[in-house]
Amino acid sequence: MWDTSQTEAARRCRHFLHVAVTVVLSMLAVSAGLLRFISLVPQEAEPWRDLTTSAIFTTDIVAGLATPTCLSFLGGVMPGTFARRMDYLRDSLQYLGVLLKTNKLMDEWRSIVGKDLMWLTVAWFSICALRVASTLLLHDLTPASVACMLGFVVFASVLTAVGFVLIAAWRGLGLRVQRFTDPFREQDVNLAAVQGEWRELGACMRSMSHALQACIVVLALTVGTGMISVAFDVLREGFALTMLPAVLLFALMTATLLPAALASSACARFPSFVAIYDPGPEMAENFIRFADFIAMTDCGCFLWETKLTAGLLQRAMSITIALAAAIYRSGILVN
Repeated sequence: MWDTSQTEAARRCRHFLHVAVTVVLSMLAVSAGLLRFISLVPQEAEPWRDLTTSAIFTTDIVAGLATPTCLSFLGGVMPGTFARRMDYLRDSLQYLGVLLKTNKLMDEWRSIVGKDLMWLTVAWFSICALRVASTLLLHDLTPASVACMLGFVVFASVLTAVGFVLIAAWRGLGLRVQRFTDPFREQDVNLAAVQGEWRELGACMRSMSHALQACIVVLALTVGTGMISVAFDVLREGFALTMLPAVLLFALMTATLLPAALASSACARFPSFVAIYDPGPEMAENFIRFADFIAMTDCGCFLWETKLTAGLLQRAMSITIALAAAIYRSGILVN
């Protein structure tokens, strides 16, 4: 999946392209914010009245800010940070590939990820086509409206690509977690072997979570903030067909987070599955200890500083809701 070339020239080229794309996306996001401001207060922005367009929404700003943020967390800006994060992500994916091959899950994983890629492509194309069609049919064709339309398409494309990386990684981890129940159903459990395999899975999950959990946090916050921005746009201007692609994009981003949530849920349920297994009186205590061991390993998503992560998410959502309430009370929603 990743270029394994270790030459300095290739590394610098990849870093330059990454930074260039991130900077361009950041400029597009800032431009979307300026156009939205002009559309909200045209009387204060009289010198730029030609840039006023009804085809720009607050949801475009949310998607625009999320896109360079995800890329920044994936690769970073400084050359050393970019090289370290790319190597870590590549090693994590290679570790996952070895884990799937060892347990003969590669073919099943490819089949599932192939179907996910097909549906993801269909959803992405539908969202982009709907935004283009609604802009061309319902709004005046101006440089501002065309720029907003193209910007949304670019944002949706990048976020969908990031979502596919999350789906591919956590689908594989979820398959491996499900395979742990097979020996228990077949009444043929080698406790030492299963415990060693669980340690390997835990190491892979920690590596993958460390590489991708920042993107998961960004996407989750984007979905929450996006729903608030949808409510702002609807209250401000009424519902328009041009808003629907953004709603569908946030729904698609939620779907890309589902495999990580399912894998984490499967890890949380596995200790109880082990605890109710009846190996016989002489082995019951060992299996109870194994269930406690599984529970203490805390496998799943958001492994690093779980309580801190939850606290930051709650704090971010509280601030977002407070800002939304302040905007509503300020009267800016009144036409």
